[in-house]
Amino acid sequence: MKVLASILVLCSVAFYAHAHVVYSDWTVVDTVCQRPSTGACAQAGTCCGEKSGTQRLTRTCEEDHCESAMLAKTQDCNIRCGEADANAYGPWVRAGNCARPASGRCSADGTCCGELEGTMKHTRECKAANGCTSTAHSGSGSTLERQFKCNLRCGFVNPCKLYPNPCANGGTCVEDGHSHSCNCAGGWTGHHCDQRTGGA
Repeated sequence: MKVLASILVLCSVAFYAHAHVVYSDWTVVDTVCQRPSTGACAQAGTCCGEKSGTQRLTRTCEEDHCESAMLAKTQDCNIRCGEADANAYGPWVRAGNCARPASGRCSADGTCCGELEGTMKHTRECKAANGCTSTAHSGSGSTLERQFKCNLRCGFVNPCKLYPNPCANGGTCVEDGHSHSCNCAGGWTGHHCDQRTGGA
């Protein structure tokens, strides 16, 4: 009877040693909540603030008999567009001239000269693998187009300061008093770099 009891105790100890597994705390692998690769929330600028993203977490086994399936998991998380889309866009690039307001004291030519009362269109390129939504997540405006404030100009404006500048095909516009010239890119010639070299 004593032998049987001893065997049972030993088996219980062995079972407890095998069953008692110690893990470290979970560590977040994806510090930024990741967008899904498909579906309505895959494009940059979508589902901002929604719990539609995922984060991977891992932990280590403090003993040598942990199941590998228990060492990693994925959890849902809120998509923060500022973080998830940090590399989704190129820089803002000028795409228009400084425009006067349609009404008010600065709407007429020759008024508000040099004042920050105009608006200038800028655009940026979408670089996200799954594309970008054109509508801002607030529901107004665009993620790829924006109006920036600009100083209103009065009188003559050198063509080099206009959009688009007169130099075509990658030419660089050079101001020359009230005139201008163009430094043409390779393969192009002419006053406005609009002729191929060699007459082709």
